[in-house]
Amino acid sequence: MLISGSMDSTIRIWDIVSGLELHTVKISRGSLLCLAISHSDSIIITGCNDGRMYAISPDDGSVIRTFDGHLDAISCVIVTFTDDIFITGSNDCHVKIWDLAVYTCLNELNIGLSPIISLSVTDDNTFLLVACADNTIDVRSLATGTSIYRIRDHKSLVTSLTTAPDCSHAVVGCKNRNIYIIDIHSGKIVHTLSGTSLPILSIHATSDNHFLFSATEEEVHVWHMDIGYAQRKDGSDHTDVVTCMAITKDGSMAATGSRDHLLKLWNLELSDQFQGNLRGHTAPVTCAAFSHDGAFVVSGSEDKRVLVWSASLGALVTDFRRHTGEILSVSVTVDNERVLSADVNNALKCWYAETGEQLLSCSGPSHMVSVTPDSKYVFSGEKDNSARLWTLSDGNVVQKITHADTITCITIASDSKYAVTGSTDMSLKIWEVATGKLTQVLVGHEGTVSCVAIADHYQFVISGSHDNTLIIWSMQAGSVKQVLCGHRDHVTSVKLTTDGSICISASLDGILIVWSTQYGRQVTIFDMHQPVLDLQISFDAGHVIVMLEGSSCLPMLCLHNSPATDVKSQTQVNIDFDVESVILPIKPRSHQRHTSASHNEEGSSSIENSPPLSIASRNYNSRSSDRVKDLRRTGQGSMGALSQSLTSLNIVTDPQTKSTTMSTLAERSSSTHSLEQPLVKRAPPVPPVPKSKACMIL
Repeated sequence: MLISGSMDSTIRIWDIVSGLELHTVKISRGSLLCLAISHSDSIIITGCNDGRMYAISPDDGSVIRTFDGHLDAISCVIVTFTDDIFITGSNDCHVKIWDLAVYTCLNELNIGLSPIISLSVTDDNTFLLVACADNTIDVRSLATGTSIYRIRDHKSLVTSLTTAPDCSHAVVGCKNRNIYIIDIHSGKIVHTLSGTSLPILSIHATSDNHFLFSATEEEVHVWHMDIGYAQRKDGSDHTDVVTCMAITKDGSMAATGSRDHLLKLWNLELSDQFQGNLRGHTAPVTCAAFSHDGAFVVSGSEDKRVLVWSASLGALVTDFRRHTGEILSVSVTVDNERVLSADVNNALKCWYAETGEQLLSCSGPSHMVSVTPDSKYVFSGEKDNSARLWTLSDGNVVQKITHADTITCITIASDSKYAVTGSTDMSLKIWEVATGKLTQVLVGHEGTVSCVAIADHYQFVISGSHDNTLIIWSMQAGSVKQVLCGHRDHVTSVKLTTDGSICISASLDGILIVWSTQYGRQVTIFDMHQPVLDLQISFDAGHVIVMLEGSSCLPMLCLHNSPATDVKSQTQVNIDFDVESVILPIKPRSHQRHTSASHNEEGSSSIENSPPLSIASRNYNSRSSDRVKDLRRTGQGSMGALSQSLTSLNIVTDPQTKSTTMSTLAERSSSTHSLEQPLVKRAPPVPPVPKSKACMIL
């Protein structure tokens, strides 16, 4: 249908195919200045010269609602792509954001002293652009209304304004007969289109970003926009699929690995964010992890090697070559001294990051390896319905945890007291880490639980599922607090800020949604236009990196005005909870210590009353115990099933260091045995780069 409005106070609704007029709507007073129709063609919103607005049904032409909107003439009205809000601008110099469902004002923005001429909002509901009579364009956050900057380079009165479907460019028609294509993220003009003989009155961009239509009083022009993203010449683009990513805790740096054998470093706080290529692997990079202080980054590859790099200099520190299979996961201990790596042959190895000295080797289930933050316990499993909880100090199995079907995800509380697992059986289970006891079962999803996160101080658990929803659970009662609906396909990842105020979810529908966990409402959305496999965030979600399915591109986003940005560091979050009363048990079984497996004569396995598993021929002093228990990693990979009778890890030592104490290992000069030497000694530390004032990296 076609909707037309006139200064004669009428709205006419036409059938485009037949050209017949379907309805004529006469408004009670005032002259019609602007109108907009929802993308679902269900509601027409009009603005009049007396500040009054009308909501009209296009089906029968009836007036649904009449209400006062502004103190002066309403000059423009738009409806967002999601059809949940509409926005009006007026000669009273104010912009108002309205709830389209109930017609209530959500936010009122005072733009300044200049009347509003035109409005536009990006399809992902991130940016609101306001064109004013003073020849400026105010770029604002739609979620908060905060002004980001003003665009003045066009230096002419704006007569028409729209945003391109890529959500990154604005198209501005001006009285000086020029059309300007502006990069929204930088505010810079990237193209100027000229050639019309009269001022531009209206513009429209096609959905593929290829063509632009402009209209004057006498002519319609078709332009080629040419705003595609050309490959950059600084070497920052991967040439093959991105396979892994990592981000520092403070969000200052990121690393990306790809099938092109390269690891790339990025500085997220500088506008020139690409830092350089780290060349060393001879096969696709499979995994990456930063040290907790951000001083170095570790990468694993299909070439069976693990490389340690200086993050500040990009220099190779260590080349670890003791794996016999493709590397699946790497992690760095909390004290930033050791690396835990796992390969496809079910081997996990712990070694010094600086020297490559191997401390121990563990043979056991290597899928979905997760080390508790206090480095006392490790969860590891196979690609089935079970996982094992074992102590990192001696390899004793504390408990075998199970679901009715395959375990798909695990997360551990920051204080290492509880862990939460999700499964294809559509349930989640909460486990007491120290004993392996089951304390809660959370049931509510109608599909596979694909991801889970737990808020600090046990405020709540949030899970994502193949049923396209997220659920916020009360950890105290095990009940559903909120069901978050908004995705149209499987939820693949969910991450929480440290204070628990914001969570970000990703889905195969290509959408990232930022949620307020307190109210269960969407804060904003980002459309990636490709299925999203995973995401990682800094502790306050100030920086977000996104992994797309089968893509050589990795979006890097900056979340502005998040409530979590008030928290300057993770140590400032200190909410007072009575931890002992948070989890209500459901009569868990009494604790049994599982140490090793033995078969009886009938072939069955026994896991009770077995001696502790010891580390062969290595004498551990108090220092060595501390130096091997700080391992932390969540890894995934296909590792091959172990025998069902296996209930402990087979921990062995490096044959070359069989009878050597940890203190002796530190004294390399007096060692009586051969140890693997690092290829390059660690580069000296470099002072951190000062934080930039740049507010956006995309």
